[in-house]
Amino acid sequence: MKRIKSYLNDTDFKLNITNKIIHIDNIQSISKLEDNIISLNFEDFKLTIEGTNFTIKKLIEREILFTG
Repeated sequence: MKRIKSYLNDTDFKLNITNKIIHIDNIQSISKLEDNIISLNFEDFKLTIEGTNFTIKKLIEREILFTG
């Protein structure tokens, strides 16, 4: 149970990239969302990802999963 609570309360930035799929956790906000650029805000920094043909597969409160 401690591990589940720890996971749910985790605020660390997490980035997973596999086979053109990008999964990012613990986003504070999205500042730009286009088909070739995604800018995400976190507590201490901003992350901008550039590419082509981005497609959002999942977008929930603090999580995004996209391909491109």
